[in-house]
Amino acid sequence: GEFEGFVAVVDKMMSAKFSKLVESAPSLLPLLPWPSSFEKDTFLKPDFTSLDVVAFGGSGIPAGINIPNYDDIRQTEGFKNVSLGNVLSAATADGKFSFLRAEDQELFRRLKSPAFEVQVGLHELLGHGSGKLFSEDENGKLNFDSATVCNPLTQEKIQSWYGHSDTWDTVFSSVAASLEECRAECVGIYLCLVPEILSIFGHDGDAGSDVAYVNWLLMVRAGLLALEYYSPETQAWKQAHMQGRHAILRVLLEAGDGLVTLERTVGEDGEPDYAVHLDRTKLASVGKPAIGTFLQKIQVYKATADVKAASSLYDCYTGLSGD
Repeated sequence: GEFEGFVAVVDKMMSAKFSKLVESAPSLLPLLPWPSSFEKDTFLKPDFTSLDVVAFGGSGIPAGINIPNYDDIRQTEGFKNVSLGNVLSAATADGKFSFLRAEDQELFRRLKSPAFEVQVGLHELLGHGSGKLFSEDENGKLNFDSATVCNPLTQEKIQSWYGHSDTWDTVFSSVAASLEECRAECVGIYLCLVPEILSIFGHDGDAGSDVAYVNWLLMVRAGLLALEYYSPETQAWKQAHMQGRHAILRVLLEAGDGLVTLERTVGEDGEPDYAVHLDRTKLASVGKPAIGTFLQKIQVYKATADVKAASSLYDCYTGLSGD
């Protein structure tokens, strides 16, 4: 572990957009792909502020922060969101973007920051801020109706939940952080296709469609870049967010129907390379259902403390072979 510290100034214009997203959250949460019984009984509206970083001390700079990290506290007491708005623009060079086709380069360059703002907002607020954990208290009382609530994956009554001394982190252990980041990233790309959400950030009509496309393109490209954070020697991932993004890429590749294809190319250096082709006409018809199915599974396994099923699912999409 380590301590972090930073100096920042408030971006009032972007903070106003995030505040509007917070106010809209109760009407947006039902759009997520799980029954209302799997959502928190009451959405505790957080503060959501956008900051521009002046200086940051730590081993890495996040683009957004959701605190506290303890899911059991977020469930009952609430949480706070912070977006570090200038992190992406400061970290991005002006040159050619790897793994992107020539026809996507200019659109990506122009809209990567607006798209990422939408993703961070949805990731932090409706990603980390959504979903219920089924549990019992010290007296054995459940926080859900065991007689009526069913598992949407099996249509059976709920078979497992958190004990009174269990938490998300203690039950899911080493997979908890990455799986939760993956869940939040899925929420972001799933909901960014909703026109009303894009409108909150000032993106309407065709402009909104372009922002949503670039957001998905950001995620798919990140899934490839994530391989830098995998160690073949230890067969382990070294960064939670990147493992989650790679899982999302694999889900979208598996969806098929030409949604995502990796095209073999030759780079400017004459060496073999790859380019991502994301079919924007299939985001709603193929991509969103695929992410929705994956996201529902993660939420159900999280809610019911089913670490065995969750680990099996996640290993399927993040395990790598020698080739």
